[in-house]
Amino acid sequence: MSPPAKDPIGGRPGVVLQGLLSVGLLLWIWPLSIQFGAALTSFLHGVNLVFHEAGHILLLPFGPLLTALSGSLTQIAIPLLCLVALARHGDRFGASVALWWTGESLLDLAPYIANARAGVDASGRRDGTRGGGP
Repeated sequence: MSPPAKDPIGGRPGVVLQGLLSVGLLLWIWPLSIQFGAALTSFLHGVNLVFHEAGHILLLPFGPLLTALSGSLTQIAIPLLCLVALARHGDRFGASVALWWTGESLLDLAPYIANARAGVDASGRRDGTRGGGP
C-alpha cells in the first residue's frame, strides 16, 4: 500500500484556500437550494446531464424500467463514487467537495422527479403513461 498523497498546497495557505473554497461553494449552493429548479441554470447542470444521459444508454439493454431509472441513479452514483475514491485516498477536502456535488446533483434532479410524479415529460407535456391523456 502506498503512503497517502501529500497535500499539494500544504500548511496554512492550503487551509485558507480550502476554507475560502468551502465558503464559495456554500454561497453558490444557497440560492440553488431555495428556488425550486434553480440548479438547472447552474453550469454543473451540463456536467450532471452528461452522466444522467449516459446512465440511460449504459442500462438500455436491461429493459424500460431500468433504462428510465438509470439516468437519475448514475447522476447520483458518479459523485458518490468520487467521494469514496477521494476518501479512500485520504483527501478529506476533496471528499467533502464530492459530497457537495452529490447534494447539488440531487437538487438538479428534483424538477425531473416532480415532473415524473405529475406524469409530464421533460418538456412539460403529459407523457401518456399515467393516464389522463394529453
